[in-house]
Amino acid sequence: MYDGLVVGSDEESALVNAAKVAFPSSNNLYCMLHAKDNVRHHLTTIGVPSAARESVLARLFGSSGISESPDEYAMDNRIADLLQFVRLHNIDVVSYLQDCVLPKIANNNRLRWREQWIGQHQWTNNNCESANSLLKLQVRYD
Repeated sequence: MYDGLVVGSDEESALVNAAKVAFPSSNNLYCMLHAKDNVRHHLTTIGVPSAARESVLARLFGSSGISESPDEYAMDNRIADLLQFVRLHNIDVVSYLQDCVLPKIANNNRLRWREQWIGQHQWTNNNCESANSLLKLQVRYD
């Protein structure tokens, strides 16, 4: 009944997990605005200089970044470019990018390519914050 359902959310793991439990065959679409903020925060926390940080963010989320890749081939090339950049600049984020960031961006891209109704640009949803707050309040007071 819910095959092909796409659930959009920020990176709130409780919401992502709840959607998977409620709708096992659903796909999750991650908010790229939240993803970008999380990457910026991580890079700032580990002390990456501003210029390098902005270059990484542009390679991930810019108009020619990984999250705007038109197809798998372009995405793979852009990922290779990003990983080469961070290795050349000795930025210790390869594992973080490969484990936490790139899978979400690749997931979103593949959904965008397959489900044309999503649109052909990065998906963002600031309403996720409002939904999370309401869900947390409801759980807290039940």
